Amino acid sequence: LQWLWQAPGTPLDIRAQAGLTRATLLQVQGQHGPAQAACTDLQHARFAPLGTAVALAARACGAELRSLTSDPRAAATELKALAALAPADPWLALLRAELAERRGDQLEAEPLFQQASTGGGVYARAAHADWLLDRGRAREVLALVAGGPADADALLLRRAIALKRLNDPGAGAAAALLEVRFNAARQRGENLHAREEARLALDVHAEASRALTLALAQWAQQKEPADAVLLWRAAQAAGQPAAAAALRDWLPDPA
Repeated sequence: LQWLWQAPGTPLDIRAQAGLTRATLLQVQGQHGPAQAACTDLQHARFAPLGTAVALAARACGAELRSLTSDPRAAATELKALAALAPADPWLALLRAELAERRGDQLEAEPLFQQASTGGGVYARAAHADWLLDRGRAREVLALVAGGPADADALLLRRAIALKRLNDPGAGAAAALLEVRFNAARQRGENLHAREEARLALDVHAEASRALTLALAQWAQQKEPADAVLLWRAAQAAGQPAAAAALRDWLPDPA
């Protein structure tokens, strides 16, 4: 990606997409400094011929990183300004919803999660479902995930968790189907479901030790806020709080 991003002969639109993809990959790996540099580069005047879409995405990318590393309040202000330029953008709504949740402003977060999950894809719907689960609103989760693709593992996982919390026997069938899908992925040589497997182990099967093993494997590959929360929860449930010590290096210094 870096070669494609920097190659002089690469068309401008492909360079911009490569830059955004690179910034995203760096962010999920916890490399916030290089990710911020990639977002900043995309705001260079050479990308101006592509119009406002790239500039808006680059500014949103930078604001999200600032919300994770240094100044959540300023990031919220920036994202709100960007949303005024693109009020129907579900991605901006999701960024704002997740930031509002992290800042503890649930009144702001709820309508933004609703907007994001209505206009966005599986990831946005799953994030909204998690927000509802955290507030004990499992029945609403069932209605929410029912509107998404039936083959989406992320939504089936939230359905299983919601059913488990409602003491519905259907939780077992949903969990069994997920296990089949995870096993099939492993047989194909894929290793893309550690976060979902850890959530299933922790929130449906109550297998805290297995959940911690999976959460640590996930953290080694990906370092998003959801991964941090999962690792902390699994470590606490397993009675091994020291296993989450790596989070200290990831968390930003207090302002």
